[in-house]
Amino acid sequence: MRRLEAYRWSSYPGYVAARNAQEFVCYDVLREYGSTLAAARRHYRGYVRACVEEDDQPLLDAMRASRYAVGDDSFIAKTEQRISGLRTGSIRDQDLILPVVHMDLDTVDACVAKHFGIETAALKKHGRRAGPAKAVAVELACRLTGQSGRALGMHYGGISGAAVGNIRRKVREGTVDVLPVVERLVLQLRERSGRTRKV
Repeated sequence: MRRLEAYRWSSYPGYVAARNAQEFVCYDVLREYGSTLAAARRHYRGYVRACVEEDDQPLLDAMRASRYAVGDDSFIAKTEQRISGLRTGSIRDQDLILPVVHMDLDTVDACVAKHFGIETAALKKHGRRAGPAKAVAVELACRLTGQSGRALGMHYGGISGAAVGNIRRKVREGTVDVLPVVERLVLQLRERSGRTRKV
């Protein structure tokens, strides 16, 4: 608070001490804080101190609910869906932090199984029998479901979270040549969910 009171470019010092008032700042808002100017200055100082030093729990809760909107669940969902509709899948989207599209694992598995012409059960078996299909499923699930590596490892045959990370590294580095398939299926799944605008 001392720093704020000492900062020469802030109007705050004039709000909390008459001796620091500046002639070009209108202090009318102080009337809302108390019946006398002295009381108003005291209350305003307390208000600013609370804003700086204490957590605003309702605001923190709202920010945890969504990084894109503050409001009821319906408004947040509508806003996030509208923002998600801006996703094109092109390179210009890479710097945008758009709402994450969370899908369930069954949807991801069904898409991968259909693409590779296998049963979804093959993706959930331990080992490498599903081949590149399993790597695609793991990468898609990591990107789209919002589940932890440990949970995904359990789903895909009881592998460890570290093994999930290893599969993702191989996909990124091209050791397993499936990245083009992954990108194509990501777009396909997002389009199917109605959240992607076709270009």
